[in-house]
Amino acid sequence: MFRGVKGVSERRRKSIFEIFEEFLGHVDKVFEELVGVTPFETPLCDISKRELKPLVHISETEDEVVVTIDLPYVRKEDIKLSANENMLKVEAPARQRIKLRRWGPYQREVEFECFRRTITLPTLVDPEGAKARFKDGILQVFLPKKIYGYKIAVE
Repeated sequence: MFRGVKGVSERRRKSIFEIFEEFLGHVDKVFEELVGVTPFETPLCDISKRELKPLVHISETEDEVVVTIDLPYVRKEDIKLSANENMLKVEAPARQRIKLRRWGPYQREVEFECFRRTITLPTLVDPEGAKARFKDGILQVFLPKKIYGYKIAVE
């Protein structure tokens, strides 16, 4: 070590937690370079509001956008959906509290009471024509795409 040299501090050993955090940072950077987004851009929960963001899958056909949302522990009649041309909002209270225990340097337990998420849609849709289906904890929302023009037949 460089003892007594001004401006050079003595090296200290990194803790396993610092090493792991550094590693996760490198993984995030590589993932972002390959895919274009970081794997955990937004947290999947809001602890202060006791809300979970449900898992979402968005697919498109030629005529519609299909949003599939995972809503375990939810009753059909408790689901609230709203949409505009480019966003879909879902909110649903859970029938029972969902516990999450985190182990690590700081151990904590949290109970979540509801699911809430705002989803940006990949294309403009006509929200008035939307339909939804809920079965076995899976919500599917079918949103017809907004039509910009019409096909003209040539005779």
